Amino acid sequence: VKIHGSEKRRGWVKLHIGIDAKTQEIIVMEVTDDKEADSTVFPKLIDRAPKTVRKAFADGAYDRAHCRKALLNRGIQDCIHPRRKGKVRAEEGLKERNTALQIIRGFGGDEEAFDLWKKLAGYHKRSLVETAFSRLKRLFGERLSNKTFSNLEDETIFRCHVLNRMNAA
Repeated sequence: VKIHGSEKRRGWVKLHIGIDAKTQEIIVMEVTDDKEADSTVFPKLIDRAPKTVRKAFADGAYDRAHCRKALLNRGIQDCIHPRRKGKVRAEEGLKERNTALQIIRGFGGDEEAFDLWKKLAGYHKRSLVETAFSRLKRLFGERLSNKTFSNLEDETIFRCHVLNRMNAA
């Protein structure tokens, strides 16, 4: 920075994945840049998901009405962590969310109540995605070698396919 002037801002590539909880296989993926919000990618993932998907587990970044409606349109039950100060709303597709909020408030609405809801809902399955990311990073590292976005996308998809092949073996 001292020699060449100010440092240019670096962007990053985000990988959004969905996995099969039983096989740990990555069944759906989307590669985006750092400017695209997670919740805008979610409906694309749901559209590409296999027809056999019956339940989706996701973190609080996906606690949006349009994400839940995308699941409702496909007939997929949601298990999405509601926001801490979420309010019960009477919109279509928010039944699961409203039920979760009522259960959490029934348990007291504190951190312990959220933990109880997670256990009751089976929310811990969401952490299997974190395990998949950990395996990807351990095998291939955290950096990509290509420069253009389309090549970065291809490299990331290739890595996911290799991980799936290793899981199947």
